[in-house]
Amino acid sequence: MSKQTVPTETFIKIMGSLNLMYIIFCVVITHNTLYFWVSVTIGLILSLIINIFFVIVNYWPHLIFKHQTPKTKPAEIKNNNATQVITPQSTPVPVIRELSNRSNNPFLLSANIGGETITVDGKESVLYKWSDYKFNLETVPHTLILGSTGSGKSSSLNCLITQINNRYNNPHVIICDAGNFDFPEAVASEINDIIKVMNSLYIVMRGRQVSRERNATRIIWLLEEAEAFLANLGNQGKDIEKAAFTVLGDLGRLARKTNVNMIFVSQKGKADIFPTTVRDNFGNRVIMRSPNNLSNSFDCSYNTSSLPVGIAYNNTLDAFVKFDYMENHPPMNLLQLSDLHRLERFYRRKYNIISPLDVQLNLEN
Repeated sequence: MSKQTVPTETFIKIMGSLNLMYIIFCVVITHNTLYFWVSVTIGLILSLIINIFFVIVNYWPHLIFKHQTPKTKPAEIKNNNATQVITPQSTPVPVIRELSNRSNNPFLLSANIGGETITVDGKESVLYKWSDYKFNLETVPHTLILGSTGSGKSSSLNCLITQINNRYNNPHVIICDAGNFDFPEAVASEINDIIKVMNSLYIVMRGRQVSRERNATRIIWLLEEAEAFLANLGNQGKDIEKAAFTVLGDLGRLARKTNVNMIFVSQKGKADIFPTTVRDNFGNRVIMRSPNNLSNSFDCSYNTSSLPVGIAYNNTLDAFVKFDYMENHPPMNLLQLSDLHRLERFYRRKYNIISPLDVQLNLEN
């Protein structure tokens, strides 16, 4: 049983009553003034001693001995990530696997990552949800999505467009489709027409650069079946092929500061299709399943030929990501070909902008 002590309020009342009774006793009994003050002084000293005793009995142990929790062996809780050591009466802290280059990656890590892992080629890697990251077009302006049919490219593209729409307030999107015609909204499908769209984007990009235009409306160039476009450039003649790759390289290098971004979707990614001057401009690469193991051409240390559907290796994170299934394309703020040509004419006339493709396409001012 615990030791019983007198409550503080009760003790004060008792001591106050005793002091008052003692003073009244001294006044009634003692008629000599000297004796009265001696008696009151003695009474106050006795009262002070009793009060000090009360403090010692009730509070002194708490002043000397600090509160100590009984020592017990820490408990171990195991989860999918690691072993947590927690002390009694504490809340387990979730373990989040952080990337070694997290401070430099252009994605903002969410606070509720589950910490799943995936094993590829006998090597374990962190598996993140793509939706747990905010895509950053200022840091990594261009994206290349690689994967065979049925690997989940469409879902990954839809997730990417949804993120861009939400973060950048529905930017203009202009779509070209050089292959399977997955996009009925495509403004160009023939190789020569896609070259003209690319050339118009180059003029807009250069015009914004020369005018130092700030906060220009963002334009996303989405090219489906990019490998078909790049592989057939040679069929247009060597002069057009050389000029086209020059324009494409400039778009990749300079478009970051002019709010012109590219998203290429391809089934193939070999060096003979994506030359270094083009491949290096696509800083964000999403490598999905492919029987040809596309990772060999894109500095990936994993064999991606056996990846499950909807899972890709992302070089920006140096980890694998899982995309939510999205069957339908999200709503897009489509840039029509007529509007693009209107912008092109404006920059050509005002700043006398020309392109390396102008001579080959007979588009000189």
